[in-house]
Amino acid sequence: MKLYKPKEDFQKSLNVQNSYIEVLKVYHKELLEKARKAKGYQKAKFNVDLFELAQKLDTQIELLKEKVWHYNDVFIKAYDKELKECEEQFEKIWEDALKYVDKNIEKNTEICNKIKFLTEDYLSLDKENKDHIEIKNVLFKDLKSLLSMDK
Repeated sequence: MKLYKPKEDFQKSLNVQNSYIEVLKVYHKELLEKARKAKGYQKAKFNVDLFELAQKLDTQIELLKEKVWHYNDVFIKAYDKELKECEEQFEKIWEDALKYVDKNIEKNTEICNKIKFLTEDYLSLDKENKDHIEIKNVLFKDLKSLLSMDK
């Protein structure tokens, strides 16, 4: 089972983007120093590079702002609702999935096989990952969706 943790992964993505911006800022500062000391063609070349770098930096900053806004105003609000639903209903969906497999194992249907695979995969995880709400939520949504397909 891929240990998918959307909230954690989103936060990592924001951190990587922020680190990239910081690296670009340092590069810009260093390039600016070189441009100030240079003359002629080399100065012109550094100025072009500075201009392109400034545009890249501005673009990356805007992208980060958009990601942060999306994280705070869109993603996290909806995701917190999903996690709450998962906490409240996980045990019931889990039991329903196990009952479904027991009842339909002989039929060898695609839905039954997928549910069986997901439950076995989840059971193979260590305790820390089994108890992790984001991992449980991914499983919860998959099981809920599969169980609803058979109704």
